[in-house]
Amino acid sequence: MVIKRSFLLFVFFAFLSACSGDATGGADTAGSDLGAAPINTYVDEGTAQDTGILMPPGQDNGTSPSNDSGTVVNPANCDINGISLTSQAAEKNTQYQAVLYNGLTSTTPPADQVSIEIYQSSQYGGPTAPGTYSVDGSNYSDCGLCVRAFKNVKQGAPADKEFYADKGTITITSIGADGRFTGTFDNLELKEVVVDSNTFVSTPVPGGETWCLSNVPFDATMTEAGGGTVNPGDLPVADPSVTQVNCVPEGNGHWVNNNVQDFTLTNCNGEQISLHSLGCDAETKAVYIVSTAGWCSACKQLLGALKNEWSPGSTLTQADVQAAVPGLKLLIVLAENQSYGQPTQQYCKQYAAGDGVDPSMIIMDFNPSQVTVPLAAPQGSAFSTESMATTWTAINPYLVADSQGQIMSGFPWEAVLRGSNMEYVWSSFYDQTSSSSYYLNQLLNE
Repeated sequence: MVIKRSFLLFVFFAFLSACSGDATGGADTAGSDLGAAPINTYVDEGTAQDTGILMPPGQDNGTSPSNDSGTVVNPANCDINGISLTSQAAEKNTQYQAVLYNGLTSTTPPADQVSIEIYQSSQYGGPTAPGTYSVDGSNYSDCGLCVRAFKNVKQGAPADKEFYADKGTITITSIGADGRFTGTFDNLELKEVVVDSNTFVSTPVPGGETWCLSNVPFDATMTEAGGGTVNPGDLPVADPSVTQVNCVPEGNGHWVNNNVQDFTLTNCNGEQISLHSLGCDAETKAVYIVSTAGWCSACKQLLGALKNEWSPGSTLTQADVQAAVPGLKLLIVLAENQSYGQPTQQYCKQYAAGDGVDPSMIIMDFNPSQVTVPLAAPQGSAFSTESMATTWTAINPYLVADSQGQIMSGFPWEAVLRGSNMEYVWSSFYDQTSSSSYYLNQLLNE
């Protein structure tokens, strides 16, 4: 059987100062996970920390080049004018045809933030070449070129206010051809909005503020998804000789080829579910882990696609998965609620019902005390996280800090384990040249 994967990955940025690369320790403050669309600060010799900002979808408005500079912003309409950027980063994800940019007023929270999200597939129609583009009349639910801003982003909490640009133009002068993402916010008006966590419709707040950006330049190095390292050969893996035939309850490492340790988390029904209970037997060939968050539209698309394939018209259960794909077990990890915070059992049940998934299949993974997780590169560096704390301690997500000290990540994050012995086979940022389908089919056909 071929498992199809047809969804966009929405990537999140971490802004970091230069890293020494020789220590894993550092100051530890409250923050949300990299996959929470965060701003991460690379602090104290190798520890990344973060705050949460949503960064979901884009579609196909706001993508037509404009032949003029548009209407000049009327200062009388503006409650906030301009932004002074001290840190900027941009990422291109070739596999998912997305370009994402973030600019910050500070590398440490609280900070204001402006974001550009471009979705270039034929489905979404975002810009692929330099030009001047209008955002007039667009909505966050259907934009291919999306400009957003966030006021007073704090550690471990949503921004005070969120803004979306539905008037004006943006000029892009380079979109990665020279390794940079550059241009100008020409004359944008961003309205204070509320974004629906299910539909991503942006609705102006009655009496809300307007944030204007006129002739504000942006200039960032363009990196590839995962911090620029996409070749698995550059990343740490365990020597295959350490792989045990049977499950190792305490594990023997957290890299590819290691036997993953057992861990236990609570599902939406309040039951304790252990990873090893899903396999460690001859019948289970593969365990497929999908991490998700309440604000993540790509996650909904993926879960919807899996449900439609494995149990169309009914709630997706583990029995449905096994009937459709003998030898496969599915585990869904809910990392955050729609506000980037800790999901409750009640929220977990609502999320499961909304996606048509048996609540017993979804476990919650959020640790307010944070854990420190090693980066795949540079060696000796780490990031701290609340979300995915337990899962990523056992199954390293292979996040990388590039030469500029930037970490980039995204949801849904997926992992594939060999079912019989919980051997770590693949995850989203280990090998970005392939998908979960490739590795799952390998295991299922053995």
